[in-house]
Amino acid sequence: MRNPMMKKNDIIEIASLVAVLIILAWINYLLEVPVIALFATGAGIFFYYILVHISTVYGNASCDYIQTGEAAVGSFAIYACIRFVSANPYLVLLSGFISLLLYDIYLKILIAPEKNERLLNGILVQAILASIFLYPAAGGGTSSLATLEKIFLGFFSSVQINYTGMIAPLGLGIAALSLSLALYPELRLLSQGAFFFGGSRSVITAINIGMTIIRSLLTTATIGFLGWMCGFGLYVRYLSRSRYPGLAAALKLYVFAEFAIILAHYTSPWFAIAFSACSSYILFLYYAKKRKYWYDRY
Repeated sequence: MRNPMMKKNDIIEIASLVAVLIILAWINYLLEVPVIALFATGAGIFFYYILVHISTVYGNASCDYIQTGEAAVGSFAIYACIRFVSANPYLVLLSGFISLLLYDIYLKILIAPEKNERLLNGILVQAILASIFLYPAAGGGTSSLATLEKIFLGFFSSVQINYTGMIAPLGLGIAALSLSLALYPELRLLSQGAFFFGGSRSVITAINIGMTIIRSLLTTATIGFLGWMCGFGLYVRYLSRSRYPGLAAALKLYVFAEFAIILAHYTSPWFAIAFSACSSYILFLYYAKKRKYWYDRY
């Protein structure tokens, strides 16, 4: 059990993470990364944090959005919309949301969360995505390659957006976080099964539909702003021994995202993307090993 009082080690950890985050953000600023892009990355971390929070409260998820294949589905939907329909941000968000909503319904109905089916299904979806993107990623078209790089690193962090246009999405994110906190006991009971919840079938159905829509919206925002630059927040939160695991996890994710931007600048975007995806799977395997013994994570 965690100590109810914030320990000195927790304060040192959080202060150190804030210091590293400031240094990395300043390096990106010196590299002429637009301030609005850094702010958009922070917004993506915020949406991703809420997604992780809801996943830990509602559903006992063991796979993050990269392992489930949601990152692959969302990236493909965004690319298809930009390439063949329009680059209008609202249409891009809508296409990503509809695709992820349908995919989330598919995961809930056909894929068993307590087994390895989500992981195997995610690998299959990523293999399909890789075969589809093989030609443009290999340089079949310069414009297509540049578009792919932006999508996998967070499309909305690379386009011209303003602060005013981000107020409404952030407001919706705050509302979703507040709702999940207010309904924490009910959602936690429902995640264990309808018998523990005790509510009527219509109420359970309404909650499941609402949470599916909210989760799809958050996943769309995460992929839109962060791309594949995270995907391990679930494990960082589960494995954290801090008094405030959510805050520590958010800071660690933000630090990693800022580092990935620097890595993409000095190497290549694809190297940063591969590094992020590999980090996600490495932490997943580490968490899968530890979860056998850390029963207080559930």
